[in-house]
Amino acid sequence: MKLISTTFLTLAILTSALSQTTTFYKDEYLTKVVDERKGKFKKVETENEGGVISIKVYALRENILLRESNYKDANPCGIWKTFDSQGALMIERDFSSVRYTKEGPPDVFDNVIPEDNTDNYTIAAFYNGENDMFKFIGTEIRYPMESRESGSSGIVYIQFMVDEEGNTTPYSIVRGVDPYIDYEAWRLINKMPPWKPATKNGEPIKSYSTLPFRFVLR
Repeated sequence: MKLISTTFLTLAILTSALSQTTTFYKDEYLTKVVDERKGKFKKVETENEGGVISIKVYALRENILLRESNYKDANPCGIWKTFDSQGALMIERDFSSVRYTKEGPPDVFDNVIPEDNTDNYTIAAFYNGENDMFKFIGTEIRYPMESRESGSSGIVYIQFMVDEEGNTTPYSIVRGVDPYIDYEAWRLINKMPPWKPATKNGEPIKSYSTLPFRFVLR
């Protein structure tokens, strides 16, 4: 009997820590609230005791999860997922991976050749030059739907590292636009093809650079 009482107590604590609301809609973009009997889509909004609000959108006919997002203080956080009409994962965004600081990584070459250059530095560079880099960005960049809907635009300045093998890793957002655009710049750095690494006395070294990404609504 003690075990049963403890179990019910645990369930009661968990239940009290969460609040949940369900709303029904006619359309996938949740523009018109309707009665449950007329709903084709539903939004389930859950708030946990940490202040994180989790939102899940389902297609009712097949009971398929279409979107999953998380907010804290009205800002995106954690992992967001978008699924197709069959329930297969299409896009995943991890907003917790993005860092904001103006400071560069410590003890890493800042990809600027010093005036004396006694150590024979060369800087990291995109293979085949900047024109090819701009082509890559133009092909791969995706304007976030959330930013487009709010009319947000601007330039993101992002610091990233190039390791000894030429692999790129985002380090920090120096100046951002909004969380969705900032994340897209972060994603692009992660997706870049290898660079030519910086060198010191002929040996490849890790370096970091700052790159601007311009997001303009057309």
